[in-house]
Amino acid sequence: MSLSSTIQIIQFSVIELALFVLIAIPTIYAMLCAPFVPTHMRQVDRMLEVAKIKKGDKVYDLGCGDGRLLHLASNKFGAVSMGYEYSPFVFIWAKFISLFW
Repeated sequence: MSLSSTIQIIQFSVIELALFVLIAIPTIYAMLCAPFVPTHMRQVDRMLEVAKIKKGDKVYDLGCGDGRLLHLASNKFGAVSMGYEYSPFVFIWAKFISLFW
């Protein structure tokens, strides 16, 4: 392996690292710091009515935020609810707000 091919590999690796950093920083920001915009309860109630949720139905919510859809599906319609929230900040907020529901 000549010195010139070694230098090319090093330059290519630096470019890959730079691209990774350029992609990773906004991705991490979006995962942790994306704005949390809750859906109005009227809209949540309407969504569950349109979906014709019945007692015993299973409701899954990906990116459930504060869990208002799951809470209403369980309490009003008798559904079995499971939510997944990726943002740790929103998850902590959901745990706090659930104390008052």
